[in-house]
Amino acid sequence: MNYLARNNLIIFLFFLGAHFPLKAQLPDHHFVEINQSPEWEIYPGQRKNLEVNIKMLEGYHIQANQVQDPNLIPTSVTTIEVPFNIVVYNPIFPQPEPFKLRDAQDSMMVFQQTLRIYIPVEVKNEAKIGQHKITMNLHYQACDAVKCYFPRDLPFMINVVVNERTPDRENR
Repeated sequence: MNYLARNNLIIFLFFLGAHFPLKAQLPDHHFVEINQSPEWEIYPGQRKNLEVNIKMLEGYHIQANQVQDPNLIPTSVTTIEVPFNIVVYNPIFPQPEPFKLRDAQDSMMVFQQTLRIYIPVEVKNEAKIGQHKITMNLHYQACDAVKCYFPRDLPFMINVVVNERTPDRENR
C-alpha cells in the first residue's frame, strides 16, 4: 500500500472512530413521551392546575427537578409562548425517588415511569373567549441503569379553551 493511501485510510478510520461515541449518545432520540391531554376548560378570573403527563420509555428515567450533583441536569418546564391575559406560574413537580446507577456509590433523585406535572394557569378577566395554545418546553436528562445521556428539549403545547361564565356555571 502506498504512503498516501495508507495515510488516507488512517485519517478515515480516525474520523470514523471519533464519530461513534457521538452516535452512541443518540442525538435525535427522545427518552420520554408527553401524553397529550384534552383541551382544558377555564373561565375568565379562574386559576387552575393543568395536568401534564410524561411517560418515560422502558428502561429510562430522568433527573429530578432539583439535583444535588452539579454534573446532572435537573428537569425543568418553561414557558415559550403564552397568550395575552393568561398567566403561567411555576410548575409543580411530584416527589422524586432515589435511583442508583449500576456500580455507583450514591443514589440520585429521579422520576421514573410516569411523571405528572401540574402547570398553574390563571386567566385574567380580560382574556378573549375561545381556544388558546400555550407553548412549553420540557428540558431533561435521561439515564438508563448504566449511564446518563446528553440533555434534551421537547417542546409541547397545552390547549386551553376560555369559556364565558354563565350564571349556572358560577355556582359550581
